[in-house]
Amino acid sequence: MLSKMTTRIGKGIAGVFACALIANTAVATTAVADTWPDKPITIIVPFGSGGSTDRSARALASFLPGELGQPVTVINKPGGGGQLGHTWFLQQPDDGLTLLFTSGSPYIGNNILHTGAKFKISDFAFINAQWVDWDLIACHKDRPWTSLVELLNDVKAKPKTISFSVVLGSSGRLTIATLLEAMGLPQDSINVVVYQGGAKPRTALAGGQVDCSIIGGEGSTEIREFIRPLAVVREEAHPDWDAPIVNEALKPLKIEIPLISGGIRTIAAQASFKEKHPERFDRIVAAIEKTTKSKDFEKFAKRSQLGSEWHGPKKTADMVDYNFTFLKKYGDLTK
Repeated sequence: MLSKMTTRIGKGIAGVFACALIANTAVATTAVADTWPDKPITIIVPFGSGGSTDRSARALASFLPGELGQPVTVINKPGGGGQLGHTWFLQQPDDGLTLLFTSGSPYIGNNILHTGAKFKISDFAFINAQWVDWDLIACHKDRPWTSLVELLNDVKAKPKTISFSVVLGSSGRLTIATLLEAMGLPQDSINVVVYQGGAKPRTALAGGQVDCSIIGGEGSTEIREFIRPLAVVREEAHPDWDAPIVNEALKPLKIEIPLISGGIRTIAAQASFKEKHPERFDRIVAAIEKTTKSKDFEKFAKRSQLGSEWHGPKKTADMVDYNFTFLKKYGDLTK
């Protein structure tokens, strides 16, 4: 009897110790999540200073310390269309103290497809698409077309005579490809003039050096007086432009095209960091979400003409992956 009682007591004490161990582990994990990060955060921008991606990163960096309790600095690592900075970021310790603010699309995809990058999209754990641009389809104001249908009918009737300006490897270039495919026309039916960066294609359109352009809508209001908008590549109309959504404009032709997002400016961590430290990754996600949704940040972003959207990790990754499918499909056209 005494032996059985001793055994029961021993099992009871072991159970208490086991429960205490589990409780202490849970408390320790929570403490790590609550106190991390314990060192400054660095955000890598794989482009030069002053551009929209750089300015977006610096805006976020100025507000994030209020949520993370640590200073946040931005370092520019330009080169190779973003590849140098992307590669350097992935080579840093995967401790979550180094983040990346980049154009998740199209630059990461273009690095993979065209510039020999050794990384994969799955190496990046996207946190948020801070700013998702959309494209405007427009012609010069002195050109004859008053609708997208009129323009495309002329493309079909007079192939290789109408010119479009686009950014190298951009969503605008992909949209031209999908339009021609939907029309059943060869890809050389339009003269595509490719530029680096968004300013030159807009200048070419405004000055009449090209007939049309498919270019980021957010930055095109500055040339409004020189152009005629024909459609917006969106799911809904935009208040800044008197133009239909593209698939509504295409209805008379009985065709439809996929809506490919413009530049997707994203903040990301390393995928290995997310896998090793999911609670710390969640801490970063929560801090960025709270910052992005804060009234002060929204006011600052609006005043500075920057994006302040919250999409979250899953939707952001889905958007980047969706665009990448078209970059792969039309890879030869985006070089």
